[in-house]
Amino acid sequence: MEGVGLPSFVASLVFMTFFTNTHALENLATPSSKNSPTSRILKVGVPWKSAVFTEFVSVEKNGTNFTVGGFCVKVFEASIKTLNYSIRYIPYNGYDKNYDFIIHQIVLKKLDAVVGDFAITSKRSREVLFAQPFLDSGLVAVVPLKHQDIISFGWVFTKPFTAKLWLLMAAFLLTGGMVVYILEHRKFRRFEGQPRNQFGSILWFSFITWFTDQDDIRTAMGRIVLVAWFFVIGILQSCYTANLSAILTAPRLEPTFNDINSVVASNLRIGYRTGSAVADRFVEYYGVSKHRRVPLPSAEYYNALSRGDVGAIVDERPYMESLVAEHCDRLAFAGQTFTIQNWGFAFDHMDNELVRDISIRILELSENGELIRLQQQWLPYYNSDHCSKYNSDPSGNSQLQVKHFWGLFVIAGLVSAIVLLFYTVHRKWNTSIVASPTPLAEGSSGPTAS
Repeated sequence: MEGVGLPSFVASLVFMTFFTNTHALENLATPSSKNSPTSRILKVGVPWKSAVFTEFVSVEKNGTNFTVGGFCVKVFEASIKTLNYSIRYIPYNGYDKNYDFIIHQIVLKKLDAVVGDFAITSKRSREVLFAQPFLDSGLVAVVPLKHQDIISFGWVFTKPFTAKLWLLMAAFLLTGGMVVYILEHRKFRRFEGQPRNQFGSILWFSFITWFTDQDDIRTAMGRIVLVAWFFVIGILQSCYTANLSAILTAPRLEPTFNDINSVVASNLRIGYRTGSAVADRFVEYYGVSKHRRVPLPSAEYYNALSRGDVGAIVDERPYMESLVAEHCDRLAFAGQTFTIQNWGFAFDHMDNELVRDISIRILELSENGELIRLQQQWLPYYNSDHCSKYNSDPSGNSQLQVKHFWGLFVIAGLVSAIVLLFYTVHRKWNTSIVASPTPLAEGSSGPTAS
């Protein structure tokens, strides 16, 4: 009996263990009702950074309890709301523990999910399963602004117009001078003489028209062309004067570097977030020497740039959007985002059905506009141009371009073309009349012989 009972006991124990593990896996993958007695409580880790970038994730301690908020948390709660899971947030110190450490707690089965400003990387994706991204990210550099010394620039008088507009104006004046020459060269003594002198007169006439009126135009068609010409010149002169005055008087700020390549090529030190593997790999990939790499806590970004401890800060764009928005008159982006990344929620690989449900829900939030509404509520500065008034570039954005005046040139060109066509037809008509023989009147006699 004892020899028979032992195998039976072992078999029963194996069956109960198998049944228990199978039931646990079912509970792990299948969402359950919040009010159900078998409801699963998700242990969700969040980074705890009490002093900076709290609009993304905020953790407040009330005695033994924690209150969690921020954009990332609100998106997660909105995506999991219809799945009726119970959530227990577990804060992790975001300064002493880097984000890879927090994600690794999922592998150790200490957490079921991680929610916050976590970038989706290849290394992290080998350990955990990310849901559908909910915010675009990527690395970007932020540099201090400096006053642009535009007044000492010797060619500042060319700044109101772009080079293309200057060339178009020159072509317009030369063409107008040629049209006036065709209309007036028979009656205007200034256009008389050798061809070389006539061409010089055309150039002189085109240039002097900018400053003085031409009262000695003889023909009506020539005056019509000049009216259209003066209309264009008057508007261009007014715009030029106004824009040049603005350039000389308004304070102008520009970034100390225009792109990430110029930052790397300089000898200045580059700061990045302590514990940020993404930024650390970037500075290593670009060949930035170790003595130029300065790991900084996020709270010291502005102070480090203001004191000149670093020449630039490299970090993910959402953080830098927040930093620049707070210091529009001191900081600016050095070019565009130079890597493509996204933020997402991390789960265990065994929770593939939960990840699928949350991913679908995030897509629904994006489609119905709820994700944009949350972004506008928590991140009003994100992807906005509210700092553009400080970061305007007088050599670029404020210059007047061809697109601003193409209508004027079209009107003047059409007037000149119509007048020139009418002049050509009228001249040929007069020539044909003069060339045709005049018939003798009836009853008139020819010359009589003497």
